Amino acid sequence: MENTTKAPLDPQTLWKLGRVSGEGISTDGKTLIYGVSNYAIETNSSEKNLYTLSLETGNTAPLTSEKGGESVVQITENGDIIYLFKGQLWKKNRYKGEAIQLTHSETDLENVKLSPNGQYILFSKAVLIKKYHSTDKYPDLPKSDAYVFDNLDYRHWDTFNNGKFNHPFVASYNNGKIGEAIDLLQDEPFYSPQMPFGGSEDFEWTPDSKAVLYVSKKRFGTAYAVSTNTDIYRYDLTSKQTTNLTEGMNGYDTNPTYSPDGTKLTWLSMKKMVTKPIKMISLFSIKHHLSV
Repeated sequence: MENTTKAPLDPQTLWKLGRVSGEGISTDGKTLIYGVSNYAIETNSSEKNLYTLSLETGNTAPLTSEKGGESVVQITENGDIIYLFKGQLWKKNRYKGEAIQLTHSETDLENVKLSPNGQYILFSKAVLIKKYHSTDKYPDLPKSDAYVFDNLDYRHWDTFNNGKFNHPFVASYNNGKIGEAIDLLQDEPFYSPQMPFGGSEDFEWTPDSKAVLYVSKKRFGTAYAVSTNTDIYRYDLTSKQTTNLTEGMNGYDTNPTYSPDGTKLTWLSMKKMVTKPIKMISLFSIKHHLSV
């Protein structure tokens, strides 16, 4: 008799399961590219590889197998899949050939979006704006390791705010060569992509490649911590002017996406902003009442 005893689905078993992510569809609509991430509790590490799935036959095939994590950036008409790997752009044709490294940037690229005409690159980079860490605030104390805060927004989930803010950068792009990058939020203490979970979905190119859109909550400190009002901003590459496209929509505006014909812009939006007053609690302020 077959043993039908079922083992409980515990956390250890869940971590052994591969996590699947949709990465893109080929321009002919015949092939799906997806990623599978696997985690190793013993080494506290993860591994993600890309695969192709034929939507006609259902057959799958591995696309990448190098140690590390790959994320698709663009799929071209000739079958080239451009993906981000170890902070650089790589290219591999889904039909034949080996992977080719395109960029050799001094700093790792993150959240990359290439313009539709292929002449520009949009990416993010963490920029030091506020000196919260003791070594930044007091250079004469290089061995110190403390954070100094005087407002809220001092921590995102399990990570302290070290004074660095994600900023969007735009540069010219020519077959892997990146020109001088422009910081679209230069010297401003704002995040884009959002913290802590924002990614390339917070960026979008206009169909004519003349402007970029980015999501940001342009508030700082306590005002940032108690608000959920993000907006979608448009930066014009020629005039270098920034316009708030969702001004007056006091909710959570994210995921800007243009329609296939480029005539309409869609995004996700929360109906209204959520704000709650913060009750400040002082630790170690308990009064001891002694009876005589």
